[in-house]
Amino acid sequence: MVGQAEFSKYCLTNQKPSFILWYEMEMKMSKIAISLNATILEEIEQQRKAYGESRSAFFRRVLQCFFEFSKKQKESSEVTAYVEGYKKRPETPEEIEVVHRLGRSA
Repeated sequence: MVGQAEFSKYCLTNQKPSFILWYEMEMKMSKIAISLNATILEEIEQQRKAYGESRSAFFRRVLQCFFEFSKKQKESSEVTAYVEGYKKRPETPEEIEVVHRLGRSA
């Protein structure tokens, strides 16, 4: 699991996704209710006012950022696993030669 600081840094350094406006205009919206403590609500209010957005827009932006961040983290861990796999079991000289022959014949 990634830390809050890493997620916050990602979201604060990435601009608001341009497709949210399209999403807000084209997609049917559903309403939800959540319970928050006063401290979290105060932080939300400060952040959303800084961006000049409604609570709904704030949550859409933050959640979209979270989903993008999670996807990038997953992709990054998959690439790391792929590289680690080759470090544990590198290609044999025979496998490399096959690839070279196939490349020359193409």
